[in-house]
Amino acid sequence: MAVNKNHIFEKISMLLLFFASIFVLVGFIPIRSDRLSRGAEKMLAEAGADSVSVGGISGTLFGGMRISNLCAYKRINANESYHIHVERIDVASNLFWLAVTMPFHRSLFSSERDMFHDAYKSPLGFVGALCDYWMAAVPVKKIILRGASVSFTDKKGLQGIAFSGISAKLSRVKKGIGTGTPRLVGSVTVAEAIIPTLAIVENFSAELDASAKTLGIGGSGSIFGGELEASLILGLTAKSDALISGMMNEYSIVGGNARIKGLDLGQYVVGTKFSPGSISGKLDLEAQLKPSRADIDSIEAEGSAVITNLVAVNLALQNTRAVNRLSGDLRTLRFSEVRSDIQFSGGRVNFREMVGIGGVLSFRSTGWIDFDGRLNHNFVGEFSPSFISALPRLIRNSFERTANGGGRFNCRITGTFHRPNVEIDRSMYNRAIRNVFRR
Repeated sequence: MAVNKNHIFEKISMLLLFFASIFVLVGFIPIRSDRLSRGAEKMLAEAGADSVSVGGISGTLFGGMRISNLCAYKRINANESYHIHVERIDVASNLFWLAVTMPFHRSLFSSERDMFHDAYKSPLGFVGALCDYWMAAVPVKKIILRGASVSFTDKKGLQGIAFSGISAKLSRVKKGIGTGTPRLVGSVTVAEAIIPTLAIVENFSAELDASAKTLGIGGSGSIFGGELEASLILGLTAKSDALISGMMNEYSIVGGNARIKGLDLGQYVVGTKFSPGSISGKLDLEAQLKPSRADIDSIEAEGSAVITNLVAVNLALQNTRAVNRLSGDLRTLRFSEVRSDIQFSGGRVNFREMVGIGGVLSFRSTGWIDFDGRLNHNFVGEFSPSFISALPRLIRNSFERTANGGGRFNCRITGTFHRPNVEIDRSMYNRAIRNVFRR
């Protein structure tokens, strides 16, 4: 009788082992289904995408899933829209636990809120909320992203900000046995980032590290022949459900800095179409981020900029009516150095005092420039004695004479880089007329 019981036990054990082996085997066999792709498209559409397509999804129960050729389009308003394309996303996760927790994650893709609009409105806050959510709730070990791009267009379909050749590797790691919130560590590379009229950054690579309270990002790349280094610390103090509730404005920038070394101004003018004409010289810039909300419009920074060996030839500013009436020799200007303290706030770069040292012209200027190319500067210039002495008497007498025999003038520069307007201070005309009558 004992023999029969042992025999039955062996059979049951073998049967259980067989089914366990089948379960494990099936858990590592890739499964591909068009229904998965269509389901993902439906979820992303409910999350706010105007149009979305997924080339394919395959996965294993224990290994995770692979998503290929994901494309999404979002129209923000009548003037702005953006496209996303990702060649491949690999997600390392236990799909069984992911499926068990899906009712909770499902709220991410609710039609009651627009995740695509949130990501556009507050990209830094969205990243912070995503990190909080992943560390607190999502059973995903690793995400590898390859061949991604994001491009923005305006109402005329013209290219705006664009990021291409994006790759990333992000991992969720435990701090230690029995500890609370895990960390996120990873790396991101961007082949090219284009910000029209402002910058083109190439081969940018960054490392990131997120803990329970902060997300730190630090990276470097090249910008118009120069070197770019930047860092950002984002406070992760919002609730872990901020991604679901859309409360991106609860996140804040703790600090950060940026440094540019040896930017080639000649490449800059060509790459950004800064202005007609040409410029040569090297730019060094340093800036520190101030604590602020994570909204792009709220970002504030201050620092300094230095340009050495600046040569400006036939810029739009040098071809204004006021300059042409004075002298054609001003179409080429050389400065040994131009430096300024700068402050970034409200989408403008403010120059507390820009000082230029040149052979023909030296100057001091205060004002601002915005990212649309508009400018407003109060300019005080001083011409050299040799330049002043070569001018016709009537024009020469309109300048305020300096101690070394040069000439000083005041003007206001407004408009844009392509269409500047120079308003000469009225005192120059009054001085010229007064000197005529004195003769």
